[in-house]
Amino acid sequence: MPSGLTNGGCHWSSSPPAALFFIGLLAPLAAPGLLVIILVAGATAGRQRLKAYKPIDEADRIDDWLYLPETLYAFMLIMVVSAGAGPYSLDAAILGLIDKPGALLQAR
Repeated sequence: MPSGLTNGGCHWSSSPPAALFFIGLLAPLAAPGLLVIILVAGATAGRQRLKAYKPIDEADRIDDWLYLPETLYAFMLIMVVSAGAGPYSLDAAILGLIDKPGALLQAR
């Protein structure tokens, strides 16, 4: 399998929440599933990387935790949960079709 499609031996499409999040369908509902994956990754692999950094004090340890990519991903997922997927998501396109006056009458 091409290395661009895998990350850490896990195929990107093997996770249903990732697929939903990628296309923007029910992203606020899929984001908590991805958040759990990211938190577990940070707690396991992130902790191992922090040991390799050898922080010199508590402030350096906090800085190293904030430097991990999992921290940024978790923050972005929390933003999607709280604010939604945005105007260019599949959810917004479906909602735009539903909100048009008379759209439901024309479909019947």
